[in-house]
Amino acid sequence: MILDRYFSRQIWASFIGFGLILGGMAWMVQILLLLKYLVKYGVEIGGFVVMSTYTFPFLFSIIIPFVIFISVMFVYTKSIGNNEIAVCYASGKSPISIARPAIVIGIIVMISHLVMNAFIVPKSQDLLLRTQWDLRYGLGHLKLNESMFNQLAEDVVIYIEKVNQKDIYGITMRDGREDAERYITAENGKLVSTKNSLSIVMGTGGLQMNGKSGVLIGTFDSAEMDMKISDASETKSFRARRTSSKELLNLFRDIKNLGDKYSKRVLGEMATRFLAPVMDLILILIAVTILLKTNILRRRASFSATAAAAAMSIAELSFLSISASLATVGSLLYLAIGQVVIIIGLLWYLRK
Repeated sequence: MILDRYFSRQIWASFIGFGLILGGMAWMVQILLLLKYLVKYGVEIGGFVVMSTYTFPFLFSIIIPFVIFISVMFVYTKSIGNNEIAVCYASGKSPISIARPAIVIGIIVMISHLVMNAFIVPKSQDLLLRTQWDLRYGLGHLKLNESMFNQLAEDVVIYIEKVNQKDIYGITMRDGREDAERYITAENGKLVSTKNSLSIVMGTGGLQMNGKSGVLIGTFDSAEMDMKISDASETKSFRARRTSSKELLNLFRDIKNLGDKYSKRVLGEMATRFLAPVMDLILILIAVTILLKTNILRRRASFSATAAAAAMSIAELSFLSISASLATVGSLLYLAIGQVVIIIGLLWYLRK
């Protein structure tokens, strides 16, 4: 229909415009937070830009509900101000028929948001965290300078005469992290990045260990030293956002065997990943219901936009607080049922 196409074009145009503006602002804030990697670890501009783009799917998944709500509010408020809605009512259109373009777009955005949360966001978060770990603790952060003392980690200092990518020559190292202080010299070596740490494989060298039992001196033809450099937060905490949807669903099935701490994180991520997109449609329904109903009733129409914004804030804050406090599978189910009830109730009220 002509009316549907008219409102759809305006909503999509507003959605893209506001999305670019808010998404760009959020991205710039994230870039400022990531600048430490550019300064501290000497990341190249191209690599820094790629790393910052990994944050965009997550940022956009957060702002989608607000962008679509603002877009619908903008289009329908403008139409009310131009008396276009009044003309639609005069021609026999019902509130549900006028709101139909926004509802259809809401369903499309909701499905797209769900796909993004289920597949794109976990992958991008995993790539971001892996990149950050490599910069901090992998080969990426090792800007080793020749003929200078380089600090690999706390109490680990290495002197290298020559560096050729991962190959190093003329090694002198002090490792004071343990009770037995170690001094190592080697003719050559190679940096090896392991899954959770970093190792140095050395050839033809000597070792001096100063401990409580005395001094131990020896030589070796080849040796491998695990630097035990790892991200404690990565190894000790559960990163729900980087977990794939398949792994998350497996954890959800086995949630009874998880502790309270991890079960709450799994339930919270389930709500964020699979129920947050439903809020896109709910917020649209809130906007069109309040705007169209107050307009047709001719009661406090000037305050309809404020009332819709307040209702949106209450709905979104309620969802965030409830999803953050989920403790049982039943509470997650009740939250999903509540969303369905709200959608049905708003649709029913629009048809009246």
